[in-house]
Amino acid sequence: MDYITLIKTDILIHINHTMREDESMKKKVLTVLMAVLLVSGVIPANADASTGAWKHNSKGWWYEYSDGSHVQGTWLKSGGKWYHFDSDGYMNTGWQKIDGKWYFFNTSGSMHTGWKKINGAWYYFDGSGVMHTGWKKIVYYFDYGDGTIGSYSNWYYFKGSGVMQTGWAKIKGEWYYFDHEDGRMVTGMQEIDGSMYIFDENGSMMTGIIESETSAGKKARMYFDESGAWDGKINDIAVEYKDLTDTYTIVNKEIKGVAWDQKGIKISDEMKERFVPGSVIDITFTSYTGKLWLVFPNTVDEHWSWKRVGVGLIDGSGCGYAAYEGNHCQISYEMIALYCGDDVSKWGDVLQFESDSDWIVSSAVIGMAE
Repeated sequence: MDYITLIKTDILIHINHTMREDESMKKKVLTVLMAVLLVSGVIPANADASTGAWKHNSKGWWYEYSDGSHVQGTWLKSGGKWYHFDSDGYMNTGWQKIDGKWYFFNTSGSMHTGWKKINGAWYYFDGSGVMHTGWKKIVYYFDYGDGTIGSYSNWYYFKGSGVMQTGWAKIKGEWYYFDHEDGRMVTGMQEIDGSMYIFDENGSMMTGIIESETSAGKKARMYFDESGAWDGKINDIAVEYKDLTDTYTIVNKEIKGVAWDQKGIKISDEMKERFVPGSVIDITFTSYTGKLWLVFPNTVDEHWSWKRVGVGLIDGSGCGYAAYEGNHCQISYEMIALYCGDDVSKWGDVLQFESDSDWIVSSAVIGMAE
């Protein structure tokens, strides 16, 4: 993206906030600023371009005063632009480190501010000319054409070298993605290299179960694995607790287990007959972490030995899409079929429960959702 062209068009203009100040306030601010800079030594007391002239030879340009002295090792404001001179008095160009801060001076010698593309990389220099590093929110203003001004802003990240970050970046333990074209931090759903990812309003990549709403207005849950990639499935089945009819008892006495124990009951022929579209397994349970899964043999792919379906995510071998209310959770036929296929004969011979902590299943029934 050509930032310089973008900003200078008659549609998109960067308005300096100081333009809104009245003239008297401008003069007061300028007087105080100049006094601070003079005392700090940033601007020398004799850096007045009105009392001298520019001169040059084969080595470069310098600024010479009427008394024959010239500017050396300091700053000069001339024609509304800032310049810097080396210890020999020659005007600096290109990269310069001054008082521990990096600046860039154009071939004309003027100090650069704003966006600058240097050797194929983008940099940003603030209003004082200092190269920016780290996070930066940049506000752009534009004219609607009717005398009113609008604005929008983007967040960017600049490496320690000052180069604008693009692509993936891990910053303080969080993953972010910056657009490859213009470097802006992205938010929301994004397709990156063929996979879908989601980023929160602060730009951090999100993982796990994300609740959203489908285009039809239904509640839905999407699962983003540890890499941040969406598994490609939207589950809008049984995300809300449902009343059941024609129930059949599966568990009528407690089944207990410790972390990662897989215990359960044999799946009877009658149970298999009730595993039909629209059916739901309702489980009453407790566990230390609040997680509980039904565990099925994986006959769908080769990534995992088991498929876990229930409350809470684990290792990508299943989902945590179960509806739950208090110490009840409901797992629908459609949810199991989503991860294990719709061939009930391949769901195994035992209905097994599991958690990542001590757990108790008090009861379980299967019925049809109303």
